[in-house]
Amino acid sequence: MYYNNSNGCSRVCLKRGPRGPQGPQGPEGPEGPQGPEGPEGPAGQTVNSLQYSVALEQSGVSTEFVLAGVDPRSSQNIVATGQTGNYNNSFSVYNNHIEITINSITPTNPLQQCEITVTGTSISESTAIPIQNDTEVITFDASNNTSYQTLKKWLEGYNVVLTSNIQSINYDIAILGYVDFLNTNVRINGYRAEILGDFNSSTSDIRLIIDRIKQNDPVTTILSLEDIEVNGNSNSLIDYQRSGQRSYTMQSASLWPDNTDFILKQSDFNTYFTNDENLIESANDEGIIIKVTSTDLGAPNGPRYINLMVYFTIVE
Repeated sequence: MYYNNSNGCSRVCLKRGPRGPQGPQGPEGPEGPQGPEGPEGPAGQTVNSLQYSVALEQSGVSTEFVLAGVDPRSSQNIVATGQTGNYNNSFSVYNNHIEITINSITPTNPLQQCEITVTGTSISESTAIPIQNDTEVITFDASNNTSYQTLKKWLEGYNVVLTSNIQSINYDIAILGYVDFLNTNVRINGYRAEILGDFNSSTSDIRLIIDRIKQNDPVTTILSLEDIEVNGNSNSLIDYQRSGQRSYTMQSASLWPDNTDFILKQSDFNTYFTNDENLIESANDEGIIIKVTSTDLGAPNGPRYINLMVYFTIVE
């Protein structure tokens, strides 16, 4: 193709042809250095819950109801007190642990450990098969006001024998049971309790108690996680657990109006307890006991119903 420019000269204009096919891709270059690993994110945790719902007016008890566990301090669970020798009377343990509390003791040799032997029919933790004529030896350092639990559970106790290094002793026998989360370690995060009053709840009271059974082998102790009372008689919320920080007396209104649900809730166990008090080492024979007490529990007047949810996370 030709064209004339302004000077009358002729030039050749070349028309571009079609684009040719793309050539083959060259080899990939070497991989660059890997950057530093980022911080690990927080581990995910699933919050689980236990739930207990009880019609208290139908409970058949007047002052105390144990929602979970078997409290060795309750009168019906005390086998014998003030024993000074072997205890040879058979007793039912109703598939629980036996607790021995030493009130006073003098060892024969202060440098050696003492031994108490329990004999009876134990029950397998995994199969629930009774094992007759079984024994368990509790070995401990002589110490007053100390408790020890059998690690086995029992249907029947035949006797409790002072087997080694005990010159004199005074001890009690009781039955102990607790929720052990199927021997899984857990951390109690908190709880929510809904407590329905009756036509006289404005003059009724109820006290919620959550205890941890702590096992520091061989010593067994009961550690309080919650202890708080709703008292319509004094129109007060009474905090026994946290040095009264949550206590409050109403200025003019009724604390617990008749036929209303009073709510007790606490969700700060993981921050309030700073020494793992709320860590339940169930794999180490620990658990919890939950109970409520009242001056009119189970009577025609007083708390009618409680719905309690205990929140926990599993500890690997």
